[in-house]
Amino acid sequence: MPRVKPAYRGIDVGIDGRIWIRLHGIAERVPGGDPTGPPGVSRAWREPTLYDVFESDGTYVGRVRLPDGVRLVGHGNGEVWGVTGVGLDEQILIRYRLEFNAR
Repeated sequence: MPRVKPAYRGIDVGIDGRIWIRLHGIAERVPGGDPTGPPGVSRAWREPTLYDVFESDGTYVGRVRLPDGVRLVGHGNGEVWGVTGVGLDEQILIRYRLEFNAR
């Protein structure tokens, strides 16, 4: 296991040209989580889903943290779309509106 995480997990560009950089976060213990599972997979810990967002010219816009259990599927024009699972065969599409505070 590496002692230090990489600077980022991935980079994506939204339909509005904003740059989304997925960050590593500090892992959090899951209450009642199951530490058993396939090799390399532990359900006892989770890492928050964090993004730093920049305008296409590189100006920092802000940080976005998705709610636990939500997977990002799209973003742009002030909105974020995510998917969350309810059961083994059911998923729900969620739309969030982004509002960044002016500096």
